[in-house]
Amino acid sequence: MVLLLAAPWFFGWYGIAVGLTFGRFTAAGAKEKALVESIHAYRSRAI
Repeated sequence: MVLLLAAPWFFGWYGIAVGLTFGRFTAAGAKEKALVESIHAYRSRAI
């Protein structure tokens, strides 16, 4: 009975945690891509 009461709470927080994890990875990937592009542009101008 306790598991039935706790399941919605647990899966709600689990869903939030998974969403944040994937959001952070997406944001980190975008920042890495922007940094790589700026380094590439800098190297192209330096040559």
